[in-house]
Amino acid sequence: MAAKIGLTVDQIKELYKDISATENTRVLEERFGGIDGVLKGIGSDKKQGVSEGEIAERTEIFGVNRLPEAEQTTWLELFFQAFNDATVIILIVSALVSLAVGVYDDPKKGWIEGTAILVACFLVAWVTAINDYTKEKQFRALENESRGDESALVRRGGVEVMVKTDDLLVGDIVVLKAGAGVPADGLLALGEGVKADESSLT
Repeated sequence: MAAKIGLTVDQIKELYKDISATENTRVLEERFGGIDGVLKGIGSDKKQGVSEGEIAERTEIFGVNRLPEAEQTTWLELFFQAFNDATVIILIVSALVSLAVGVYDDPKKGWIEGTAILVACFLVAWVTAINDYTKEKQFRALENESRGDESALVRRGGVEVMVKTDDLLVGDIVVLKAGAGVPADGLLALGEGVKADESSLT
């Protein structure tokens, strides 16, 4: 069964435009008719949540609950970044001076010392780029693994079920219990004395 969705993505974004809680509350009440108005606009219900049959439609309309992944830095970019180091730049300049002076003084063997320094600089940049590239790949793998393990308790079709945070939908009713993490931006539909620790976000 198709959901009756009246709000657009841009309209929903208006709820999170201001950092001021007072301003957000005013916008919520005046433009959207409070929590009930928002729920009606996104075709959801406090007790029922959304139905399993609406997943594809909601994903198509609102997108998925995950940030786009930043492009991984290529090995070549890391290789060239290694040459931004002040020490490496000084060594390259010294090598070029040594090369010029050496060739001028002794055309047959004067190039050896300067060339050796240049080769050493390139080797350092090569190894640094490999190390940085490997670390970045490992970090991304760990990040993806930890993100894939996060889940939230939601109400779908009136039943409480655990879903991965990446699979949360606009309109899902998330059931928060003491100590639980808040898996996405949202509106508090029902609760008393609820406090959230946002220190990890700053």
